[in-house]
Amino acid sequence: VYKQYQGYFNSDILYDNGRYQWKAQDQLTVYTDKVKDVKVTDIIPENTMYLMHVGERVPMNYTVEPNDATDQDIFWLSSNANVARFDEEEGEIYAVSAGRTVLTGVSLDANAKVTVEVIVEG
Repeated sequence: VYKQYQGYFNSDILYDNGRYQWKAQDQLTVYTDKVKDVKVTDIIPENTMYLMHVGERVPMNYTVEPNDATDQDIFWLSSNANVARFDEEEGEIYAVSAGRTVLTGVSLDANAKVTVEVIVEG
C-alpha cells in the first residue's frame, strides 16, 4: 500500500526580456514510501450489553486493536433498527422502541467483528 497525494502544480515563468510570461498547470501525484497495512484484529466494546429506555441515547465506547491499525473505523449495523440503532455521527446507541436487538460492529477491512446486545424497555 502506498500513500498517495494528489494536487495541482502551477508554474509562472517570466523571461529576462520581460515581454513573455509562460504559465502552466498540471496535475501532480506524489507517492510516499510503501506504508505497512495494519489490519484490525479486535474490537473491544466497553459493554457487551446495554439496558435502555425508549428515547434514551447512550455513548458506545470501544477500543480497536492494534492501536496502530491503518483504518480504525468501525461500521455498525442493527439487527432491528426499529428497536435501537447506532448513530455514527454522535457515537451513540439510540433506543427507538421496546424490544431486543443486536448491534454488530465490523472493521472496514472486514478483519474483525463484534456484537453488542441492546434491550430497550418501554
